[in-house]
Amino acid sequence: MLDGKANPAGELNSQFLDADEFSDTIGKLDVPWRIGVKSRRFNAQVRRRSVADCTVGEMSFGSCTGIRDYSEISGRDSGYICLSYLKQGYLTFSQGNRDLVVERGDLLLWDGATPSMFTSSGASQFELIWLPLDLVERRVGPIGQSLGQSAKCNDGIGRMLSQHMRNLHRLIDDMPPMAQRRVLEASIDLIFACFALDPGQDEGLNRNQRELLEAAKAEISKNIGFVRLSPRSIAQSLGISVRYLQRIFAASGTTFSAHVARERLEWARRLLAAQGNPRLNLTEIAHKAGFCDLPHMDRSFKRHFGLSPSAYRRDCAARLFPAETG
Repeated sequence: MLDGKANPAGELNSQFLDADEFSDTIGKLDVPWRIGVKSRRFNAQVRRRSVADCTVGEMSFGSCTGIRDYSEISGRDSGYICLSYLKQGYLTFSQGNRDLVVERGDLLLWDGATPSMFTSSGASQFELIWLPLDLVERRVGPIGQSLGQSAKCNDGIGRMLSQHMRNLHRLIDDMPPMAQRRVLEASIDLIFACFALDPGQDEGLNRNQRELLEAAKAEISKNIGFVRLSPRSIAQSLGISVRYLQRIFAASGTTFSAHVARERLEWARRLLAAQGNPRLNLTEIAHKAGFCDLPHMDRSFKRHFGLSPSAYRRDCAARLFPAETG
């Protein structure tokens, strides 16, 4: 190892002329690989550093194979997702039931918890970012079926993501810590928007998502009187991203905005039907249900229920007190 340095925090910046030493070092990383090299003439370089909760790195090596099976996969590394941008080279990559050819300029999204194998047939250079799975799923939800995919250099997604990866690696070290965190979180949203599942696929809701959906609905009900009730405020109260919140509502068959609109109308309907003393006037009901003004409530209510708010109130009173209204 030439000019190598590493520390317990996971920082590494090393050049290798010995294949065994390179293999040993790669085998001790957070996401280790078992490296096989046929030729004794070998040149490799690895640079990696922690940025916010993620790890950013660059790597280059000659012809070799890499294997991650269950002997390399352990509890400490199973919680990482990696996006690799191939700056130079050509390799084949296998993960699960997917076999991919990765060429210069392509990107590869792979899972640290799934057995994998690659073969590099010549000098290869990568830019990589390792993302903690829990951070990813807090922002975009379950992503298992998005993994083991590549984006080609000659399509729009590949060109956009490769440019983003180049800029991120070139500039991230010069940013203050809070900016680094925001950029990496935005990068997660971008990456998984590009590697999204087939929109026709029914994802459904798992138990955790159902609980989040119910919690979101409870927060909406609690704050329905706020005119500016937004996905951002609800997502922040639940500790998830806006995009993940919207995905949960979409998977349940609706949208955040549609649910809020229905909740406002239902709240207004209940207030109109109540016969407390003194009764709220229509403007007060509109404000309590979170409408910006009475005309807005009037139009929305009539479109949904087929009656104006005042007509609905009279109808409720007639049914409750027929003698007084007849």
